[in-house]
Amino acid sequence: ATGWIRMGGTHQSGQRVASNTTTVWPYWAALRRSLLILFTSPGDDAVCFISLQGAQLYPLLCERSKRGVKRGFAIVESTGVTHYFVAGSGSEYDMWTRHLHRATKYYSSAA
Repeated sequence: ATGWIRMGGTHQSGQRVASNTTTVWPYWAALRRSLLILFTSPGDDAVCFISLQGAQLYPLLCERSKRGVKRGFAIVESTGVTHYFVAGSGSEYDMWTRHLHRATKYYSSAA
């Protein structure tokens, strides 16, 4: 799977709450085996490697408010580092979460 995705910063508190005012930056992402690799644009050098081995995937639940995040999810690496993502559309959200769910499930059982 490859495509554009928006990623926000990580939080040390472990809190999985975000609002539509949370700053997220666009990245070109490629899912390769047990890694989600982020690039500033296609063809550029990688800027971030996220290990899916032992990672957990969580939806960012949208509260019933205008400020709630829609199409958001978080990846918590086995080290505890949390990465927040927002997909550009419902179909992109479905594609990313489907592929990431499969990869985290496969690489958690393969470890």
